[in-house]
Amino acid sequence: LDLRENSIGDDGVSTLADALQVNSSLSRLCLYGNSIGDQGVGAVAHMLRLNSSITDLDLGGNKFGGEGVGVLADALRVNSSLTKLSLSYNNRIDDENFGTLADVLRGNTSLAVMDLSGNSVGDKDVSTLVDALRVNFSLTVLGLEYNGIGDNGAHLLADALRVNSSLKKISLRYNSISDQGVFALASALRENSSLSKLDLWGNSIGHEGASVLADVLRVNMSLTELGLGDNDIEDEGVGALADALRGNLSLKVLSLGYYKDVSAVGAMKLVEMLRYNVSLTQIVFCHDELDEMELRMSELARINREAPSPHAAYGLKVKLLLDSTHGSGEDAVSLALAGIDRFSESEHRWVILSSLLCSAEHGVDVAAAVDLATARNLSRCAADHCAGPALMALLRAHSSLCNCREKDGGLYPFMLLAAMPTAGVGDVFEVLLTKPDLVASGVY
Repeated sequence: LDLRENSIGDDGVSTLADALQVNSSLSRLCLYGNSIGDQGVGAVAHMLRLNSSITDLDLGGNKFGGEGVGVLADALRVNSSLTKLSLSYNNRIDDENFGTLADVLRGNTSLAVMDLSGNSVGDKDVSTLVDALRVNFSLTVLGLEYNGIGDNGAHLLADALRVNSSLKKISLRYNSISDQGVFALASALRENSSLSKLDLWGNSIGHEGASVLADVLRVNMSLTELGLGDNDIEDEGVGALADALRGNLSLKVLSLGYYKDVSAVGAMKLVEMLRYNVSLTQIVFCHDELDEMELRMSELARINREAPSPHAAYGLKVKLLLDSTHGSGEDAVSLALAGIDRFSESEHRWVILSSLLCSAEHGVDVAAAVDLATARNLSRCAADHCAGPALMALLRAHSSLCNCREKDGGLYPFMLLAAMPTAGVGDVFEVLLTKPDLVASGVY
């Protein structure tokens, strides 16, 4: 039931709360922005002692204070059904009231989501909250956006992350955290293996903070979403993130927002990173003068999102670089060879290299860049896929393959080549001429 911004007031919400004492079907109730004071929240608190169906309650944007917070906290100590509570943008929750709310988390084991954004929460309040988080194992999402949390608060939250294993998402958007605070959070993330989303939009983070977070992304495997928009990380910070994310396999969403202080150089580093990264499915980057870079990032992230497997994403990107203005043939070759180092299965390598091996311009060079064992495995894949140009490139680069039968008494590669509709007669004779001993022995 969504009743947001309807000026219900204390009398209206009291009447509603009386009805909900006996209701057993409603699970979500939004009362955001209804001028509800202490009396109205008292009625809601009384209802929560009796109602066991409501799991999601939004009391944000109202005007209750200490008395209301106190009775609500008492109710939450006995309520075991509410899993999501929002008290955002209630400007009458002060330091003392915040302590009362934080204390609830010590004993409540059902609340999984709590939003305390826009409540002027400062470092002192965070200290109280952290004490509760050390012993709470049910809260998974904590919203602390648009507050007054600084570096000291970030240090305290970092301490909590070292011991808390239930928190999955923390939003610290638009606080006052600088590089020093990020250093502490980054240190904790080296030990924490449960947090999956960290939102640091709109703080005072520079390139040093971004670089430290980049170092964390080299070792942390649990973080899937990172928000750093509206900070001051510049080209140096973007470059550090890009370098770290080339090999990162866990981050799926990187939100950088609008960055006027990032140049084409920094943006290109993100593009190059996305060629090699196979986990990022969404990147948010906006710049009025770099529309082409944005489009390239979006296309590469789309491939990661839609490809059926990481090696398939590599193959699609190689083909994209080969067939479009996204890059050059040299870029495609470099990416493909990196993929060979990354994936060991022959069929996976074939998916990555096939478009290049079939290329008249790059086929032989790519074939020559792989070792003989890899070339032999790829030649089998080329035969299985009837890819004559690819098999020809491999035979030209590795002439010894001409002597390799699949099994005792099996076909030689040039015989397979002769049976392919995509291979020319001249190709077959070219291979034969490199191995006159085969001809002399009467094999062909």
